[in-house]
Amino acid sequence: MTESPCAILIPHLKDSVVLGLSSSTASYPQMQATLGSRQFASSTVYVGTPTTSPPAGMLETRPDIDHARLAYFGFSAGAVRAPIVLATEPRFQAAVLAVGGLEEGHPTPEADAFQFAPRARTPVLMLNGRYDLVFDLETSQRPLLQLFGASPANKKLVLLEAGHAMVGFPAATRESLDWLDRYLGPVPPSR
Repeated sequence: MTESPCAILIPHLKDSVVLGLSSSTASYPQMQATLGSRQFASSTVYVGTPTTSPPAGMLETRPDIDHARLAYFGFSAGAVRAPIVLATEPRFQAAVLAVGGLEEGHPTPEADAFQFAPRARTPVLMLNGRYDLVFDLETSQRPLLQLFGASPANKKLVLLEAGHAMVGFPAATRESLDWLDRYLGPVPPSR
């Protein structure tokens, strides 16, 4: 039996669920900038709205995807919505959140990270810019990481010398791939 590839769910900030099928994650700009051109599977880029998880359920219908190896990738607003998704979707074994943090203001309880993050026990890697003007390190990034319900050994903040548009950093690629390998296992070589 051949080993099934893992899959990564990426939130897309539109009103509908879109499936981006490609030969690699490089078809989605933020994924390519963070994870490089590494091949995950023949069709692994699944894009959905940040507050719903039908794509994760849809993945269970795919015989070519290992259902025990699903990860969530959130970039900016997708990272902000991660507490909701991770608290309500138990199928994710890992999450990589790039340039996210707690939002300022007073969100409604059904969209408040303070309500959801403690219930999200998925291992979380946060990749942030030290000089991010959208999500401040001390008032937004670190507090979100602390709120996540994963054990301290299963959550990590990596700071890069960057602002909010932190893309294309080799260190982010290396950290992301190491994190995904740690929780999903290494990706088999492409055929």
